[in-house]
Amino acid sequence: MIYAPLADNAVDVIAPLGELSTHVRTFSKEKGQYTSEDYKDSKLISFVSQNIATNGTKTLVKVPAAHSNAALNLGQWIYAKAIASEIRDDRDALTVALNTAFGGLLNDLTFGEIVTDGVRWMPEWVTYSLAGQPENRVRIWFADDSMRRQYDEYELAFVAPIDNLDDFFRDPAEVKVLVDAYKLDTALSKAETVKNRKPETYIINRVYKYIAQKAPFINLDTNWMVIIWGPAGNNPDIIKQELAKWILANSQHTEEEWMDIFPDIFTSTEFIVTPFWDNIAIEQKAISSGVYSPTMLLTDIRTKSLKTIKGKNYTTAHIDQNLVQTAFQYASVCASVCGGPYNRGGIKRLDDQWPDYINVAYDSLDAGRMKLATQNWLNFMVELLIQAEKATLFNDLPQGMARVTRDGIVYIASTHEDILYLVVTKYSMLDI
Repeated sequence: MIYAPLADNAVDVIAPLGELSTHVRTFSKEKGQYTSEDYKDSKLISFVSQNIATNGTKTLVKVPAAHSNAALNLGQWIYAKAIASEIRDDRDALTVALNTAFGGLLNDLTFGEIVTDGVRWMPEWVTYSLAGQPENRVRIWFADDSMRRQYDEYELAFVAPIDNLDDFFRDPAEVKVLVDAYKLDTALSKAETVKNRKPETYIINRVYKYIAQKAPFINLDTNWMVIIWGPAGNNPDIIKQELAKWILANSQHTEEEWMDIFPDIFTSTEFIVTPFWDNIAIEQKAISSGVYSPTMLLTDIRTKSLKTIKGKNYTTAHIDQNLVQTAFQYASVCASVCGGPYNRGGIKRLDDQWPDYINVAYDSLDAGRMKLATQNWLNFMVELLIQAEKATLFNDLPQGMARVTRDGIVYIASTHEDILYLVVTKYSMLDI
């Protein structure tokens, strides 16, 4: 939400509230701009507006008028209250005021930290569902710095090291000639064409090894230029996933064939974690949260894990050989974990990856007996578990985490020490 009267035109200065930096504007290739005579001080910039099908398919659309009008109405209200000094660093007061003003129009309305420019106060962001419309979720930022740190959408485009991707399947000696002909200035020129005058957040180079499958048996480092809109896309695993999709969409060869010559692009070192969110020990009550049970029948663990572990070559035999049961201190939840079929070094079991993991209280003396690397991994897992428990189809995720959908199962995913961890969401578990 932009407020022209709050803009700071000093050199290299962005107003803390109501102004959008040049950097943040690069987070989306296609931005919409919405104004209304009824809300003259407010201007809405949409970074992503999409319909999401039940199978997870996303289609970009123009912001519907009902949504843009509601957002501008909210923006004008916040601006007026901020100018009048009626918003202070008081969450309870702002919650009451927002619900009084927009109750019945904006459902499930929540907001982030209340931030200030030294004079005025506003919420850093507001999220809500617009009543009377198909299921939806809207998030609006009012502070540039918050959006810079929290925005989790992204778009990627690529420039390959050779013009015709399928030429990678020619004789290896011919492939070497093509790869050796790569020139940076030519790749940058191609990138400008791909960008189509839409400034990017990052443009980076990734090196992936080509492995010849016939004589001469040569390995080549190949350069792939990646154009990124949105900082969340600057993630090695996301780049590999999107690059693999792009290659297959522009090739006549199969994924299996590409996997042979570019294993670093088409395979993933990962662990799928299935917390048994439906296994309750103590039911939730009005004055206390529920607690999960750490105990479970092994047959039930296997049966449910077979339904939640999805991905290429996760065969029943692979799962049976590598599935382990564990538990976490977080809410006493029981979980199963299975490593991926293509994991580096052949490490496919959690107890091989983290052999010193013990399930003890975080502040106990025994916790300190785990290696520091294991403790850091455990802290990382707790954050993933928290997000997977409360995740919905539309809720916001911390930067560095993303929803991954495989065969209808939705995971919260993030990378730790070059390994991808996918945690089954509570709402997916309750649906199986």
